[in-house]
Amino acid sequence: MEKLVEVDESVLATVQDIFDGTGLVDDQRAISHLLMARAEIMEHWSKSRASFLAIGRALISVERNLSEEQSKRLQDATDRIFPFSKTVATMLRQNARMVEDRRLTEAELPASYTTAYQISRLSVVELAEARRRGLIHSEVQRPAIMRFRRDFRFPTTLDDVAEQELPRMDRAQLHKEHTALAQQRRKMIHDFISLRNRMNAITNLLDT
Repeated sequence: MEKLVEVDESVLATVQDIFDGTGLVDDQRAISHLLMARAEIMEHWSKSRASFLAIGRALISVERNLSEEQSKRLQDATDRIFPFSKTVATMLRQNARMVEDRRLTEAELPASYTTAYQISRLSVVELAEARRRGLIHSEVQRPAIMRFRRDFRFPTTLDDVAEQELPRMDRAQLHKEHTALAQQRRKMIHDFISLRNRMNAITNLLDT
C-alpha cells in the first residue's frame, strides 16, 4: 500500500468511483499495478506536451524568417514537409503563442494539443473566468473546455449571466485583444476586397 500514499487523493477517489463494486479497490496488487501504469502513462503524456510546444515554437521561428508569401506557401504545403496537416500546424502555433504571450504557463498547458487549442480560443474574459472555475490546469479535458465555452457564451439562467459579470478586468489585456481583433478585421476586409476584385476580373473575362 506504500504506492497508494504517493498518489493524489483525487486520483484514488476517481479509481474508487470507477471500480466501485468490482473488488478492485480491495485488491492491493491490482490497484497498485493500475496506479503504477497511470504514473508511467502520465510521465510519457507530459513529454508529449513538451514536444508539441517545442514544435509550435519551431513553426513560429520558421515563419519569422520567411516573407508573407513564403509563409503562406509553407502553410499550404504543410503536410508535404512536416508529418502533420495545416490544421494541426495552426493549432500548434497558436498553443505556442499562448505560452509566449503568458496567457498560460507551461505547467498549466494540457498534454493534448487539441485541448490546449480550445483554451487558446478563449477571450481574455473567458480565460479569467475559466481560471476562476479551476478549469485551467494540465489535466483538463477538451469536453470540459468546450462545455465551458458553450455555457459561458450562451447562458441559460440569470445566475449564469450574473457569474459572467467579472469585476476585475485586465485593461491591458483587453486593449491587446482589441488591437488583435482590429488587425484581424482589417485583414478580412483586405481579403474580401481581393476576392471581389478577382471575381469581377473573372466575370469580365467570361463576358468577353
